[in-house]
Amino acid sequence: MASSEKPDFIEIDEKTPSAKLTEGTDAAADEPDAAAVSAGTDLAAVSAETEGAGDKAFSADVKSRLPAGSMNDGPPSEKKGLPINRPMRKLPFGSVTFIGLLVAISACGNQIDELRKQTLITLSSKLYMNGKGYVESVADLSNMYRFRNDSKADAATLNKGIAVLALNNQDKGAKGAYLRLRLAQIAGQDGQIEEAKSLATKALSMIEEGGTYVPYDLPLALSGLAWRLDDYWEYKTALALNLKANELWPTNRPNYRSHVRYTIGFEYNRLGQFDKAEPFLKQALLQSLSWGDDDDNVRRFLQLGISQAGQKKYAEADTNLNSALRMQRNLTRSKRDTLLAEINTELGKVRAAQGDTLMARKYLEQAAETLKTKRRASYHYLQNQYALANLYRDIGEKNLAMPIYDQLILRLRDGEHGPDIKDVERDRDLLRDQSGGK
Repeated sequence: MASSEKPDFIEIDEKTPSAKLTEGTDAAADEPDAAAVSAGTDLAAVSAETEGAGDKAFSADVKSRLPAGSMNDGPPSEKKGLPINRPMRKLPFGSVTFIGLLVAISACGNQIDELRKQTLITLSSKLYMNGKGYVESVADLSNMYRFRNDSKADAATLNKGIAVLALNNQDKGAKGAYLRLRLAQIAGQDGQIEEAKSLATKALSMIEEGGTYVPYDLPLALSGLAWRLDDYWEYKTALALNLKANELWPTNRPNYRSHVRYTIGFEYNRLGQFDKAEPFLKQALLQSLSWGDDDDNVRRFLQLGISQAGQKKYAEADTNLNSALRMQRNLTRSKRDTLLAEINTELGKVRAAQGDTLMARKYLEQAAETLKTKRRASYHYLQNQYALANLYRDIGEKNLAMPIYDQLILRLRDGEHGPDIKDVERDRDLLRDQSGGK
C-alpha cells in the first residue's frame, strides 16, 4: 500500500485464535465478543450486522507479550548432526541414486505441469456446465502464466475468456466482473492505473447486476485489486472494492473479513472520513486480538487512534495509541522503527490538542529523527513535519515553523503525498500574518 501499512489480508490459511473469547450477546459466527476485553474506550457496533447498536466498552490496556520461546531441544552440546565432511551419507539409497531420483521427479513434474496446462486450455476454450466453473478454469490458466511472470499471455487468456463468455451471452454479472478484476490487477501491476480503475468500475457495476453464480474467490480478487490501487493512492476506488469484498466474503472466514475491514478503516482514514473508519477498525481489532498477532494489532490500534483523534475523541485516541506503543515493542526492529515513529507522531498531535505541548514536542521531534532517514516513509514524514510546524507556531517558535512550512509546500507541489497543500498554505499564511508579513 502507499506506505508501510500495506494491508495484510493476502494469506493462504486461516490462523487459529490463540485464545477463545468469552461468549456475548452477538450471535454472528464471525464476530468475537467485546466482553473478551476489559473496559477501556467506548466500542461502537461495527459490522454491517451490528452497526448502530450503540457503544460498548472494550480494552485499551493490552499488556506487552513475551517473544516466542526457544525451539531448541537442548543445549548445543547435546545436539547431533551429520558429519561435516559427509553431509549426504544418510540419504536413501546413496547420494547418486537419490540425486537421480530428484532429477526424475523434476522431469515428471514438468510433464505434469504441461499436461495441466493443456487440460486448462481445453477447458477454457469452451463453456461447460452452463458456464459454472468456466471462469475458474480461465483463472487457473491465467495463474500459470502469472507465476511465470508472463503478463502478456496472462492478459490474453483473460481477454479470450471474456470473449467466449460474450459469444455465449454469459458476459454478465459476477462471472464477467471476475475476469475483469484480474485484468485490472495486471494493469495495476504495469502501472496503468487509469485502465485498472476503469476495469474496476465496470466490474463493480456488473456485480450489482446480480446473477446466481459467483466465482469462489471473487472477494479475494476484489480485495487484491484494492490492495494494488492503495499503492497508487487511489483510495476511493479501493474502498468501493473492499466494501463489496466485505459484503461477499463468507462468514466462516472471519480472519479474511477482519483483514478487509481493517483496510476499509485505513482507507476511510486516508479519505478523512474518520467516523466511518472507527467501527470497521474496532471490529477488525477485536478479531485480531483473538488470534494474538502483534503486527496486526499494533497497526489496528494505530489506525483506531487516528480515526478517534480525527473526531476529537482525544482521550480514547490517547489510550489506543498507547496500546499500540506498548505492543510494538514485541515486533522485529525492521517493522518497529517506522511504526514507532508513526505512533509517536499521532501521540504528539493528540497531546498538542490536549494542551500538553512539552510532551507533544518530545513525541514529534523523536519521530522526525527516525522518519527523515526512511526513504519509503515520506508520507509519514510530511505529516510529522506539518504537525511539528503547527506546534512550533503555537508555542511561539516562529523561526522554526516557517522553514518547515516552506519545505512542505515545495515537496507537495512536486507531487509527494502528505497533508493537504491548501491546509499547509493556510497555516503558513496565518503565521506570516502573526509575524507582520514576514
